[in-house]
Amino acid sequence: MTSLTWVGGGNNKASNPLDWSPHQAPEPGDFLRVLAIPASPGPFTMNVGGNDLTGDPLSINLFVPSSFTANLSHKAVMSAFVSPSHATFNLSQDSTLDVSTSYGTAMVNISGNDTATISPWRGGAIVNLEDGAKWNGTFSTAAGIVTVEGGADSAFNNNGTSFEGSSDAAGSSATIGVDVIGSGDFQIASSSHIEFAKSVGPNQSISDGGWVQIDQPNQFDASVTLVSSSSVFAPSPAEIDLMGLTTADSYSYKNDMLNIFSGNKIIDTLRLHDSTQYGFVVEPPETRGTVSIVAIADPTNPLPSLPIHIDS
Repeated sequence: MTSLTWVGGGNNKASNPLDWSPHQAPEPGDFLRVLAIPASPGPFTMNVGGNDLTGDPLSINLFVPSSFTANLSHKAVMSAFVSPSHATFNLSQDSTLDVSTSYGTAMVNISGNDTATISPWRGGAIVNLEDGAKWNGTFSTAAGIVTVEGGADSAFNNNGTSFEGSSDAAGSSATIGVDVIGSGDFQIASSSHIEFAKSVGPNQSISDGGWVQIDQPNQFDASVTLVSSSSVFAPSPAEIDLMGLTTADSYSYKNDMLNIFSGNKIIDTLRLHDSTQYGFVVEPPETRGTVSIVAIADPTNPLPSLPIHIDS
């Protein structure tokens, strides 16, 4: 195994031996890294195509103001660890990225039908999707922040399990600002928050032990399981916020279907499975400015609730 340090400065191709120190192209089993050293303080750019990096993980250890940019194309495959640096990854032409951070940040720009597994730990990740772009993959974060933004007709194909938070770490947050499609699930731990700003397809499922915010209830077709928290980090019971349902005045719940009414009209339906210890309440909109489904943490101190709907 050879330890190779990226210096760049030539054509910045990952396959170019002259852009590495010592001068040789990566081979399977090599240890690859990007360091800000006196002879090459950065910023750094790396162009990756196909199997240039042969699956070897790249360790990016830079300090501000140094930065790193990787351009992936032609079905490039790249694995990277970022700490405590900032790194930008530009994906195109069916490329695949596996990136994790520790006290670092990653920006992932997706222009086509690309795959990324993103895992920030006590750091952050921003995913930008161009118009019509699709992100295939998942994210997993503990005490980190994930933000997904996109242009027209862009989508996040959550095709596995995306995790947020953990039982032994403080909370995380995620904002998904594009449509969620495909078949997959989200696991939201206590003290963690996820916001779905756009539509979510029917083949997604969510386990909520934290706080789920649904900005477009009428475009949310996923199923949600409300669970009781077992974490010492949980400051409040599990919650689901259905934004914008300000006229709600009653509800019904049967066969895992929650219907929200305004008068005799159903204004929203949520596929909801109750897996809590004491059940839940549906708080009226005047309590928090939205309809909130909240797990009961203490049955001796009941929370305010909408009345059960009675057909008239």
